[in-house]
Amino acid sequence: MVSPGMKKRAEQLVARAGELARAGNRDKALLALQRAAELDPENEQIQKSIAELEREQAAMRNFSKSRSARAHTNIGQATPADFVSECMKRSDDALAEGDEVRALQELERAKRHDPENIDVNRKIQILRRQIKVNGLFDKAVARLASGEPAEAVVAARRIFEMWSMAPSLPELVSRIEAWTPAGAAKPEAAPVRKTRQAPSAAAVSPETAAVASIRDRIAKSAYKEAYQEAIEASSRYPGNTTIRDLITGLEKLLGKTAPVVSEPETVEAPVPAVKKAKRAVPAPVPVVETRREEPREPEGKKKFPIWIVAVAVLAVLALVVFVIRPFGPSKPVEPEAVQTYTVSFTVPGVAEPHVSLDGVEIHPDPETGVYSFTDTLSTPRMVEIRVLGYETLFQTFQPEPGSVSEMELVPDTLGTHTVTVAFSPVMPAGEPDPEPGQIAWMVDGAEVSSPLEIPTGLHVFQPVMEGFNSIPESILVDFSPEVQNFSLALLSRQESQIVLTLAADVPGTANFDIDGERVGSGVRRVSQVLPLGTHTIRVTMENREPWAETVNLTEAGYTRTVTPVEIILTGRLLIGPEPWANVTVNGESRGQTPMPPLELPEGTYTVRLTNPEYEDQVSTVTITAGEDTSIRYTADPVQVTPDEVTSPGDEPVIPPFPISQTAPVTPSLAQQRGDVHGFVTLEVRVGTDGRVRDVSVISDQVGLGCGQAAVDAVRQWVFNPATQGGSPVEVTTTVQVRFDVE
Repeated sequence: MVSPGMKKRAEQLVARAGELARAGNRDKALLALQRAAELDPENEQIQKSIAELEREQAAMRNFSKSRSARAHTNIGQATPADFVSECMKRSDDALAEGDEVRALQELERAKRHDPENIDVNRKIQILRRQIKVNGLFDKAVARLASGEPAEAVVAARRIFEMWSMAPSLPELVSRIEAWTPAGAAKPEAAPVRKTRQAPSAAAVSPETAAVASIRDRIAKSAYKEAYQEAIEASSRYPGNTTIRDLITGLEKLLGKTAPVVSEPETVEAPVPAVKKAKRAVPAPVPVVETRREEPREPEGKKKFPIWIVAVAVLAVLALVVFVIRPFGPSKPVEPEAVQTYTVSFTVPGVAEPHVSLDGVEIHPDPETGVYSFTDTLSTPRMVEIRVLGYETLFQTFQPEPGSVSEMELVPDTLGTHTVTVAFSPVMPAGEPDPEPGQIAWMVDGAEVSSPLEIPTGLHVFQPVMEGFNSIPESILVDFSPEVQNFSLALLSRQESQIVLTLAADVPGTANFDIDGERVGSGVRRVSQVLPLGTHTIRVTMENREPWAETVNLTEAGYTRTVTPVEIILTGRLLIGPEPWANVTVNGESRGQTPMPPLELPEGTYTVRLTNPEYEDQVSTVTITAGEDTSIRYTADPVQVTPDEVTSPGDEPVIPPFPISQTAPVTPSLAQQRGDVHGFVTLEVRVGTDGRVRDVSVISDQVGLGCGQAAVDAVRQWVFNPATQGGSPVEVTTTVQVRFDVE
């Protein structure tokens, strides 16, 4: 018998375990639950919580192992071929461990680096087919278990159409054939043999033995011999539908025409049926290649109920699908075509958004400002957008293979929505939970009741209780349709609190370690109660530099918003604006100067600058991550000799230049924001009269409506028209409009 005091102590330990688990300290949470189970061993809820936490820990260990296995070689130290090889090896390792999903993810990652790799594409097709087949197999087994054999046959048919040689197909066929409705009498099972011996003549009828012999020849690819034996067996047993079906399949395979075998007019092919339990059971029929010939019902017997006949019909359907069709003239199953999809989106009206796809940060095109990705993985994807002063935007979507999608994603400003928050106390170890009314909850310096509704944004929370310390916590409350629960710690005189939070504009999650112990995995915030004194903090996350600091924890506590520095993997190439030039980088056209800086991954590039009035200039530049590299067009002008003769149309085109420019009107959004600086790059078609015929935006670094303002202004410009051989010509050129809003 558990005393009330022990029960109360167990409840306190359970509550403490919940707080520890939410803070990421699962080991301590599990210890607390185990102590609670010792105090109240009959509490099923505690046992359930222990099991759930143990499963969660196992999952986290597997995730960590998987994450470690997927860790990439540094891009700057490995070639694309090395990277692809590592991904394929990790995929093979995952497959050996039975983790097909991770194996496919590694192959998809390899494909993104080498889309034309034949081995990668072939493995992806095979693995996708295998995953689909396994899913259909599980579905069929579940249907059989729930008494729906017809649905199981449909799933088996789909497996055969998708992969006729699937390893799981024979087992599924065997299960379908052996299925018996609940409550129906089952044939007596054949005796178990210690060794696989050939059945004796007494145990097998000649008719069944003939069918087994034909199938044995088919299994050995002796199709001609099997066909001849089937013809002879058909003449001996004209009423056997299985032999006739085998003949039909072999005819199609061999391109033969079967001799007509007349059937006795009075003999009707019997329907295989399940024997009633009270009837004498004949000698057991051994299983041959997972298919079974049932003894035929003697004539003149009573008809079976309709449900037994339906079961027999399903068995015949399975035989038709899996015996006849494999020998028919079917086309080889082609590998499923890999269909890619493309998703593009913009984030208008905000400056410097941080965008991540499925937890991995992505960057926009430096010229167009468009975020875009192409993939083949048709699982739900999630885009996360974080901007200082805005609510975090989460957009989940299901891509369709072969589709091209475009969208605008605009986060709401903080304070647009309200959320409901609730508070719970975290008491020092050994302290009982407080009675109602003992704790005062403070929000932004005012006492409130819990739960309450507050606007999104940064708020200061603090619990106050006589005899305990507490630390005010600044917490960014984001939008959520659900109630947000916050655990606030009350501290003893020898303790204080460390609160660490990722900055609002840093996407994704991080791992938090204090004094070498992991206190939070894959979270954005941790709150840890620790003894007063010196502690070492470390925050790590993908694609960012580790953040570390040693602090002296006092009664005042320690609260810090952490911004790990992004690891920059690109550098910028700046090209002098004059004289103008057409720019190609490694043979790819990049436009015409003047232009914004080009963002390029680390490496060496060949840059060609061309202008009809100058010699071509070819430069080799090395781009270093996080650094700017500048070049200028310094080639000599083209020397024209008097005896050079040019035919009409061969003369160089002298580009247009503006002679009258209208300044753009600064949009109200940019004026309200302030401190806005950047270029809008436009493509302009200039007519022979110097008037603007058409304008379109190539790149908008600024946003906030500046692109349209630049278009409206440039439409009013007047140019000195382009000329060729002294005559005006219509051309398309590039111009830039700069915005500087203080």
